[in-house]
Amino acid sequence: MIDLGQVLSELIQNWTLLETSLGAIARIKDFAESTPSEEKDLGVQVQEPTPEWPRHGEIVFADTSIAYDCSEGAKPVLDGISLHVHAGEKVGLCGKSGSGKSSLALSLLRLNEILSGKILIDGQDISLISRSSIRQHISCLSQEPFLFPGTIRQNADPLKMLASQDIISALQCVGVWNALLAHHDGDGETVLDAKLNEKALSQGQKQLFCLARALLKKSKILLLDEPTSSLDTDTDARVQKVIRESFSDCTVIMVAHRIHTLLDFDRVVVLDSGRIIESGHPRELLGRPDGAFAKLLKLES
Repeated sequence: MIDLGQVLSELIQNWTLLETSLGAIARIKDFAESTPSEEKDLGVQVQEPTPEWPRHGEIVFADTSIAYDCSEGAKPVLDGISLHVHAGEKVGLCGKSGSGKSSLALSLLRLNEILSGKILIDGQDISLISRSSIRQHISCLSQEPFLFPGTIRQNADPLKMLASQDIISALQCVGVWNALLAHHDGDGETVLDAKLNEKALSQGQKQLFCLARALLKKSKILLLDEPTSSLDTDTDARVQKVIRESFSDCTVIMVAHRIHTLLDFDRVVVLDSGRIIESGHPRELLGRPDGAFAKLLKLES
């Protein structure tokens, strides 16, 4: 009788779990079917880029105004932006909270809408390229590291296109491979195919792992949205070192929380209320004591 009672109890529990799971599956199915596509039919011919695009990483904002939607009366978050980023240039974006620096970076991924003007990458108007294609061809690193359930290999190489040694080399480059080895037994192949235990990694190590993933993507453009804002000083320094050395031939656009991290960049762009108010080499801008960049750096110190 006791065994029968246990069996019935487990049956009821599993049946309840099944019903809950079926409900979740139904909601996911409904969401997938009812959520409209990001791609809007604007009557234009989509131009899919070549697999090698972008070859150089040149970026041009041509009198561009950006909003979160393109409805009538939409208020622009960026107004009349004109900016030419040369291939291989390292450009830092800074400004007070709400100045539009993140919106400027995210516009390259078409996460907002172009109201007027154009954004060109290697001469191609990105409004004519599908959002999914753009995001496949540009590497990104956000404030919060994103890791998903699965193996170390799956997290580092989601498309399953890379050799094991390439993955290991990237993880070694950012300094997180030894931390992974410390929690797993076996050789490189065995460790790569082990489940990634997020809890075994610090916040900084997770961000470094994501940086390795960006490195493996081999895109000519790297977008960084305040990637070190929640990291300690040592990890911040390591991230900056990897960006300087391993992405030396890439165009880098970084939204900066720590203004001093931009001092060795090729150019700094300061935004305020959705407009560019200052642009130039960091040393040049620091030579203007009353300038916006100099004031931001002074507030940080």
